[in-house]
Amino acid sequence: LLFLFLFLSCQDKQQQTNIHLGFYHWKTALDLNPKETAYLNSLQAEKLYIKFFDIDWDFNQKRPKPLATLQVKTIPSKDIAIVPTIFITNRTFQQIKEKDIVLISEKVVAKLKEQLKAFPAHTIQQIQFDCDWSGTTQEKYFSFLRFIQEDLQSLGIELSATIRLHQVKYFEKTGVPPVERGLLMFY
Repeated sequence: LLFLFLFLSCQDKQQQTNIHLGFYHWKTALDLNPKETAYLNSLQAEKLYIKFFDIDWDFNQKRPKPLATLQVKTIPSKDIAIVPTIFITNRTFQQIKEKDIVLISEKVVAKLKEQLKAFPAHTIQQIQFDCDWSGTTQEKYFSFLRFIQEDLQSLGIELSATIRLHQVKYFEKTGVPPVERGLLMFY
């Protein structure tokens, strides 16, 4: 009887394991060659997290500035979900004034919408933000995410954020981002 219980317990755990394979594309030019496309297809990759642009603080102009904007040369198969990803430096939130967060969130959403035009066959269901925020920038970053969420809510797009190990370990200091999904960065 004990053997049967153990056997069934192991079997249930195996059936509950669902692995959803995805990859990050962190180059400025999206130019997948046939070998890369075949590799994604052979692994049955479901998602491709594509860095659309970076945002960094421009100390000369004293404002956030988009950098490394994605240049689309090839478009992945519509069978692979695209998750636009935006990297924002922590120093951007160290420098920005609270009153300017709404403006930057509106500009980011406008830039995202413009870039999404390059992917007409894809339905975007998620947008991800990558920021190594800290306890001192938490309020501004989380406020930024809330404004982005308000803009995207009408489009039915969920918001996700990357989370680093130190943010998990010290979550009481760094907080938990106000998003639907978090992705642990382990490198």
